Amino acid sequence: MIDLIKTQLESKYPSDLVKALIDSYIELKRNFKLGKFKPSELEGGFFVECVRRIIEFELFGTTIPIGKKLSIFNDSEMKRYENANGDESFRIHIPRVLKSIYNIRNKRGVGHLSKVSANLIDSTYIVAACDWVMAELLRQVSNLEPDECQRIVDSIVLRKLPIVFEDGDTQRILNIQMSTKDKVLTLLYHNSHPIEDKKLFDWIEYSNMSVFKLKVLKPLHKSRFIEYRKNGTCVLTPKGIEYVEDVILKCNA
Repeated sequence: MIDLIKTQLESKYPSDLVKALIDSYIELKRNFKLGKFKPSELEGGFFVECVRRIIEFELFGTTIPIGKKLSIFNDSEMKRYENANGDESFRIHIPRVLKSIYNIRNKRGVGHLSKVSANLIDSTYIVAACDWVMAELLRQVSNLEPDECQRIVDSIVLRKLPIVFEDGDTQRILNIQMSTKDKVLTLLYHNSHPIEDKKLFDWIEYSNMSVFKLKVLKPLHKSRFIEYRKNGTCVLTPKGIEYVEDVILKCNA
């Protein structure tokens, strides 16, 4: 899903800006997942800077390069966006969401000292706001419907696990004592998007593809831990997610 967003955004905006945007987005969601609220909220600030550059590119045809300071994000800057020619999402809606993220980052014990420390409630809002902005940017540069854009963004729940080793397009479970079914569930959880049965078969290094489908994937589907689709892809269900988080991760902490 990240690649899809990257490709769509790069069709309109500079690749270095898109990379910085996606990197900050991934990092803020990863830190949030790990309960690191202050780093997550700090990344929200970097995310705001990236999207502000996209807004400028969209409204004015040019933007300040990465590495050089943007103008102060104040009411005058908001007015400059609002008075420009362009879609109201870039003139009004996105800037106002960004301003709220920026204010929390600066005034709630994240970027500066404050009586209010970084916390779950603020971080939850920032992540949700950044999700909305990403979905809106995707909608603007693609022909996708709003619901589809939101579905794509919502699927990006990065769950990187230390028990999974990655080498290019190959992934391995480091706990060799884990059952094959648990390995499948762990890999699906780690990736958070549908994975082809053949890829799971290769990653787990199972001996026989037919037996793998019959003895591993179909029982997982029948028990509703995964949805094993007719096109050969597998996706984790809420029941499967709960099992991984409540059983597998605790055993491999």
